[in-house]
This record gives sequence, structure tokens and C-alpha cells, in this order.
Amino acid sequence: MKEGDWCKNTKLKQIILSKKGILKNQVSLSVATIFLTLCVTFLMTGALYPESEMPVIDIMLSEGQNTLTAQVKENTSIEEAAALFMGGLNAYDSANYPLDYQCTGGEGIIIYRAFDFTLNYNGETKTVKASNHTLKEILEREGIALSKHDIVSHPLDIPITQGIEVTITKVTYETRVSTEKIPFKTVEQPSNLVVMGERKVLSPGVPGKGRLTYSEKLIEGEVVQSKITAKEQLVKPQKEVVAVGKALATPYSKRDFEEIVLENGRPVNYEYIISGKSCAYTAGPRAGTASGRKLEVGTVAVNPKVIPYGSLVYVVTQDGRHVYGAAVAADTGSFITTDVVIDLYMGLTEYHYADACNWGAKYVDVYVINTGKY
Repeated sequence: MKEGDWCKNTKLKQIILSKKGILKNQVSLSVATIFLTLCVTFLMTGALYPESEMPVIDIMLSEGQNTLTAQVKENTSIEEAAALFMGGLNAYDSANYPLDYQCTGGEGIIIYRAFDFTLNYNGETKTVKASNHTLKEILEREGIALSKHDIVSHPLDIPITQGIEVTITKVTYETRVSTEKIPFKTVEQPSNLVVMGERKVLSPGVPGKGRLTYSEKLIEGEVVQSKITAKEQLVKPQKEVVAVGKALATPYSKRDFEEIVLENGRPVNYEYIISGKSCAYTAGPRAGTASGRKLEVGTVAVNPKVIPYGSLVYVVTQDGRHVYGAAVAADTGSFITTDVVIDLYMGLTEYHYADACNWGAKYVDVYVINTGKY
């Protein structure tokens, strides 16, 4: 080997040994750092202490009116402290700290013992445990979900106290659609052809059909309020027309005129009255009238000098027991020379002769409504 090569190899070995020394020192420093960190951690948590050498701390334990100062090892949990000095905790007992909280000294710990209270919900009454729990916490524990409309007898965010009774009233709102009958309206109109105190249906009413939408409020499933929010008419109702009687008795004549307004069975608007004896007559199918008007029930024979032809009259007996009714003066006869003031046409002889005989001679009041109009 040449002298130059030997020198080069010697320097290379020195460099390698120097780098190995630096690396060894760095590893040693890292290990020392980790060790120190673990030591500090164990010192802070007490893990380096044997159980018999754990630091002892003072805490204050209270239950109701009873309070005591207890010495426990550091990091003792609330549940463990209660087991040592308070006889342990039962299900649903609680404290002003979480039960797994680890004491560090100086804490004032209040133990709340569980008690029963009554909860009325969904139609049932049940006994529920509580201990300084708010009603909200208890309902969550019991799996009871409230709607925004429910009525609660106790505030949700205030702890329950012993002996209280809580009632939750279930309130819901529903929409209901129903197809229903639409009632018809009744229209009354006075009638001179119906007896006073009686009513006669002239046109029967027919209910309609509609679709109604209701908004309903339910308390515990019972509807307590119902409001119609929409209406849709499917079939229009037909009104009922009822005749309200105005006559003293059933009129023989079925003619009616709007000019004749009855009150207490007698006309209130008229030109004059003629009172006297009346009689009745019939005629054959070819008979006519002296005035040329058609002969029909509701035409009467008069003295045209007293009651002109075409006059509208209303005839009722003076005792009010019989009513001939509305008629038009259209005929005359030989009776005008007697004390008869009016002769009432009863119809064809073949069918109404008996009616004429039954009328006979009755004293009447003849109300002349207007003269010569018809």
C-alpha cells in the first residue's frame, strides 16, 4: 500500500466515528426527554404513587339538611365518595356534579335522592322517578316527545319537586274534508188561498251538496274546536216555497190577485164595501156572461150600476165562517130587483149544483178592491 492511500483511509475512519458519536448523543437525548415527560405526567395524575400513598383531599358532602366533611383520596369519583360516606347511590339518584367526576379537593357535593312523582300522559297515569331533574330531562329519559301545541302543567326547564303531579295534555290540529248536504232555504209568502194558521208547501226544497274543509283542534283525541276553512259547492240547493195562510176560511174561488192584501182575513186596501145577502148559481157548459167575459169560478153576477163590470171584489161572510174569495164582476141577472147584492158562480151545474145549494143565501161583505180594471 502506498503511503498516500493509507492516509486517506485513516481520515475516512475518523469521519465515520465522529458521525456515529453525534447520532448516539441525539438518541440518548430523545430518550431522556420522553422519560422526563412521562415522569411529570405520572406525578400530576398520581400514577407513580402506590395506592396507599395517594394524596388525601377534603370534600364536603350534603344530603338534605345533613352536611359532612370527608377525606378521600384524590381523583375519587362522586359515586365512590357517596358509597363511602352516604350509603351509596340508588337508581336515579343524582348530584350537582356528574357522578363520574373525580374530586380534586374543596368540592361541595350535593346528593339528590330519587323520589316518585305522578305523570299523566296520553290517557295514562304513571309513577316516575326524579331527583333534581328538569321535566325536559325526565321526558327525554322516558322517551316522551312533545309537540309544540301540547299543554304541560309544569315548566320544562325547572327541576321536579317531590309530591308534584305533572299533566301533559296532548293537543293536535288536523284537517278534515267532508262531502255534506247543503241545506235549502225556506221562503215564506203570504197566501189568500190558505187558512190563517196553516202553511202549505208550494215548492219543496231540495238540499244541495258541497265539499267542506275543516281545521279541527283535538285535545286528547277529542275534537274541541272545528272551523270551516274552505267551501266548494257541488250541487246547488233549491229553495222551499211555503204559503202562509191569510184567509178566514178556505176560499171557494181559487183565483188570487196581488192587489188583494189580507189582514185578519179581510182586505186592507179597497174602494168601498157593500154588505147584504148573497146567493149562488150554476150554469151549463155553453153559458156565457152579460159582459162577454168567460164564465168561470171566480166570476160573479152583480148590479153593474153598483159594481161595474170588470171590478175586482173579495167576498167573505159577515160571520167570517165562509169565504168565496176573489172574483171579477162579469154577469148580472134578475136578482138585481131583489135584496141580493151579489150572485156567486159555483161552476157547471152537472158537478157543482150541490155546492150552490150548500151556499144557499148568506149575508156577506163585498169588498170592491178596484172598479172596472178586469
